[in-house]
Amino acid sequence: MLIKQHRYNEAVALIDQLRATRPFESLLMSQLRIEHAYLLVKKGQSIEAMELLRNFEPASKLQLPRGYFVMYQAACVAGDTMVAEGAKVKLMVLCSESLGTAVRVADEALSDCMPQLAVEILEQARAMSGDQLAFIVRLADAYVSTNNEEMFVLAADLYRSVLTMSPTNARARIGLGRVLNQMGRYHDSQEVYFNLSRDMPNFVTAQREAARLMYATEGRVQGDGAYAVLLEQAPRHSPIPHSPPMIGPSLSIDPSRYESHDLTGAISVERQAKAWKDWRPTKAIGEYQSLISIEPSNQDAYFDLGQQYSTKNRTRAAMGAYSQLLDVNPCHYAAGIAMEGTSRKLEPRGTFDFLYFGQSGRNGLANINRLNFEWGAEIPFGDEDEYLRFEYSHLVYDPKTTGTVLGNSFGAGIYDRFLEDFTYFAEMDVQTFDEGFKSRPVFDVGVNWDICCDAQVGIGGFLENVAENSESIRQDIYMGGGRLSGHVKPLSRWDVESQYRFIGYSDHNFRHDFFVHNKIRLHEAPNELNMMADYDFLSFDEDSIFGPGPGIFGTVHPYFAPSGFSQVSLGFEWKHHFSRFYFDGAPQRWASIEYRAQWDSQGQFYNIGRVKGYCDIYGCLGAGAEAHLTRSGVYNNDIAYAYLILWFP
Repeated sequence: MLIKQHRYNEAVALIDQLRATRPFESLLMSQLRIEHAYLLVKKGQSIEAMELLRNFEPASKLQLPRGYFVMYQAACVAGDTMVAEGAKVKLMVLCSESLGTAVRVADEALSDCMPQLAVEILEQARAMSGDQLAFIVRLADAYVSTNNEEMFVLAADLYRSVLTMSPTNARARIGLGRVLNQMGRYHDSQEVYFNLSRDMPNFVTAQREAARLMYATEGRVQGDGAYAVLLEQAPRHSPIPHSPPMIGPSLSIDPSRYESHDLTGAISVERQAKAWKDWRPTKAIGEYQSLISIEPSNQDAYFDLGQQYSTKNRTRAAMGAYSQLLDVNPCHYAAGIAMEGTSRKLEPRGTFDFLYFGQSGRNGLANINRLNFEWGAEIPFGDEDEYLRFEYSHLVYDPKTTGTVLGNSFGAGIYDRFLEDFTYFAEMDVQTFDEGFKSRPVFDVGVNWDICCDAQVGIGGFLENVAENSESIRQDIYMGGGRLSGHVKPLSRWDVESQYRFIGYSDHNFRHDFFVHNKIRLHEAPNELNMMADYDFLSFDEDSIFGPGPGIFGTVHPYFAPSGFSQVSLGFEWKHHFSRFYFDGAPQRWASIEYRAQWDSQGQFYNIGRVKGYCDIYGCLGAGAEAHLTRSGVYNNDIAYAYLILWFP
């Protein structure tokens, strides 16, 4: 038990004490040797564990299965396939001789996150079981523990076979609901849970899992309704019916308090936490912390807490939540994935970005093709939004009417957090060109503040070159100014972003621009559907004044400089997740397609399309791409963007 609870020092002390006080009890000494080896495996000393058990003869044959199991486990961790295979063969022989031994060893394998071994042992022992229903359910549970989609199908078939013989078998019914959920067959899973809750109205665990499923698949309104029904039916002041599978030392659980927990109170807190989840993450974090304090075995609470920390970019806190969850259940598959993916955010990384931007129209004022090849390195020093960045870019500007302009950019930046709710960033690049633009530093700086209701406001300033056409390059025009931005989620599925900028141009012109962008999620992942509604406003103090000659040579303010110009757009985005998991930290594979219809204040209509995609590759490489097209009678725009991210462990 001490080893299971990660209380290794206490376990060592107990072993030493028993060896000192009861040295002549051969059975005890033999068992202690095996458990000492098991302790060494858990402490990462698998080679020492193998040496401790090598050529070891237990005092009783009854100890052989445990000894070979620990030897197999140690050899697997150490990567010694020959020793592992030898121990496994002997273990399988022993398990073939006794159904009780097979079940006991399979249970040990499952508790130590070795589901494939458990499956092999139980499949071998099935002939001895006489197809006992409890054994079939145990085998189905082992299939589910492998987290393999083919095994999920086998598990579902086994659960159904049990229900054919015993339609009221609660373990098979809830097992079927769980595996259908993991297979992505959410409606079938909901039907199983509904029937189970109807037939067993006091089975609170099933009703609670059904409410969680409803929240995840149907959204906040339906999920909250499921919790409301559950609270009406749940018995008040009911103790937790079973102990947690494993309790780590960091949780500091009082078993007496754990056993007397108010189940209805926990469900009520969980309902409130779910209501704030992914909408008001700060409040959700507080509710989940309260839930964990009164129900420390709630695995769903730990996982959701980690996700909410990630939403707030509290990467190390998220890892702490996943670590506690893995203390409670070391075999929690999603937590292991989230832990790995979240920790990757704190690793140094290299980046490569390619950007093509092409535009034409506006009477020649928007007429250029731009290429940007950028190599960068990012060095985290805190959470995911705290890092240093260094970059080099090669710039190619083709104004179409004159020769190509080549440039290079060398830059560095810092992103950091202070006073908990404030973040700042500062980027500076020194750009040099062979003609046109003079060498100068360009920069972008800003401070963002997390305010109430998890809204953000930001203030910043910037300086950049105006590369819109051949004349803006020839005249070496640049612009700089300040901005005020904000982001808020009025509703759980509604995001609003806005920004105002005041900009001065080097040719003594001034610009005001403002936008409000709305995004409303109509359908949840994996087939996500979003509606976008945007408003953009742009106004200059002085319009463009064309020169006397053809084209735009000699133009004053050689860039699109309207007065009181506005645009409104309405569109939809469909995003499909190809990966099994799409929570934060999981490997991502997705693609999206978007269309917008846009109208401007000058009576022009625009068709806008966009295609995007991203894929995580082998856990250390990420690749993404995007294509964007705008077509109208007055302005056309093409954008192609691709990037690679390489993480260094």
